[in-house]
Amino acid sequence: MGSTWSQQYHLTGNANPLYTYRSNGVFYWVKGASGYPWDVNYFDSNYIYQWATEYNWNDPTSYKAFTSTTTMPWSKRCVDKPPSGQYGTKLATVTLPSSPYTIYGGNCTATSSNDLGYVVNEIWGPTPLSLGGTLPNNALTLTLSYRYSCDSSYNNCTYKEAFDFQVTYGLVRWTYYTLQNGNYVQQSQSVFNNKIGGGSPTPYHPCWQ
Repeated sequence: MGSTWSQQYHLTGNANPLYTYRSNGVFYWVKGASGYPWDVNYFDSNYIYQWATEYNWNDPTSYKAFTSTTTMPWSKRCVDKPPSGQYGTKLATVTLPSSPYTIYGGNCTATSSNDLGYVVNEIWGPTPLSLGGTLPNNALTLTLSYRYSCDSSYNNCTYKEAFDFQVTYGLVRWTYYTLQNGNYVQQSQSVFNNKIGGGSPTPYHPCWQ
């Protein structure tokens, strides 16, 4: 998503609003007009990294964060383009044998340390996707498949999150699944399919600023 777009517009849908804020190697998905809650992600010349997400929706001093800003590489910064006309291809894979993180329960205070265990991150696409609203139909979409709490062969992952991205708009859909009897069963989904005027507020992250 371009910085000019995110300064002028944001997305809404069936859940919270979604603003994108980018600055000096970090970008936020801000989920409220007050600057929180949020997801905090980092990037460099090689990778895009997940770092933190809210823990208590209404408390910006409460969050979950990986041990460092580079602990969780979600994807390479650039992935190879598939042959013309080829859709739904796996474009990149990142595997991690350990994913330690800390929960800050409030007042910026660490309350527990945890580990997601084995993690496999994959980029799939491009795939035509229509989400309705004000987004274009059959827009080519890249999907980040983020699976965690896997076995040591990176299979039988207990949890899966799928992030769908489109050019210009960025994140347009998030879906959360759990593994049940060998199949991933959807638990929740947020769709961001309406472009609204008004750019991102400045993220409010008092434990980090």
